[in-house]
Amino acid sequence: MLAEQDETSALLRQSAASFIKDMQARTDVNRSASWQDMVSLGWGGVLLPEAVGGSGLGIEHAAILMEVMGEHGFDTPLLTGVFLPSILLADMRGDGARSLLERIADGSLQAPLAWQERIGQIDPETPATVLRQERLSGRKLFVPGVDTAATLIVS
Repeated sequence: MLAEQDETSALLRQSAASFIKDMQARTDVNRSASWQDMVSLGWGGVLLPEAVGGSGLGIEHAAILMEVMGEHGFDTPLLTGVFLPSILLADMRGDGARSLLERIADGSLQAPLAWQERIGQIDPETPATVLRQERLSGRKLFVPGVDTAATLIVS
């Protein structure tokens, strides 16, 4: 278990555990509904600055959420569709990146990363996938969350 460093961390851990237990006890909840509930708790914006609709809490708080979800076996697109793209897009400038970050923060966008092209590949800096004349050509493997995402970030 991660050490609690402040009251916010303790409250986040407690509310996440309570939320997950409630969701797991219900039989009438679908994945989309539970996602909207997570968004209303502000979880999509944990890593994002307030300027784009996030809370600016940081990686420690994202780790607490992921730890609690792992403890309870709770499946969610939070890591692959929200946290990883948030980290990647946070350092980018421009209206396009800002728009994506705002949509991630408000829960209207999950954008998993599609970077692996070969089994065992760990070097995302040399992609063979290319964009020519507005057409993407290549292949990506093991893209978690692709089944529910309408948008992918492709290397």
